[in-house]
Amino acid sequence: GCGRKRIESELFRRRVPRELWDEALEEVPPSDDVLDTLLRNRLRGASPYDRTALKRATDALQRRGFSWDEIHSAVERCKQDYNEEQEY
Repeated sequence: GCGRKRIESELFRRRVPRELWDEALEEVPPSDDVLDTLLRNRLRGASPYDRTALKRATDALQRRGFSWDEIHSAVERCKQDYNEEQEY
């Protein structure tokens, strides 16, 4: 449940030699599914259009080390899913 930046920070904190970082980071799975789940959990049922709830959720994801591009993509997917649910 952590982004690339958080993992890099942990590797640095644990004094893992930098020459091993690339190999370790290659093993990190794509974060889309994890990020989508974390975003939905952070919204706690609130609409992704609720600015306050969305700000709180995205700030929490940034603290977990996800990049803004990753978060933005997850928000767009969440909004699309929300709109599809509202149509039914």
